Amino acid sequence: MFIQKSCRVHVCDMSHETLIRERIVAALAPTSLQVTVVDAASQKYHVRVVSEQFTGKSLVQRHKLVNATVKQELLSESIHALQIDAVAPGEP
Repeated sequence: MFIQKSCRVHVCDMSHETLIRERIVAALAPTSLQVTVVDAASQKYHVRVVSEQFTGKSLVQRHKLVNATVKQELLSESIHALQIDAVAPGEP
């Protein structure tokens, strides 16, 4: 499994990138996860998640699963935008 390393810190001290990573890992047990800062000033991020939990699910269902992991931050706009590539193992 490839997951970019993150430090374990209190949520209040976490960067958004670390928070996104840790929430996705906890909720979706990805086999691969990449979190990229698209624009730090405007809190825009891109994630590529490979997880067994996406098998048999539509694109919309997959995005809902990922968005649910950071729902609070999206609603409060501490994360402004999250671009998502959510694939099941073996998919391009």
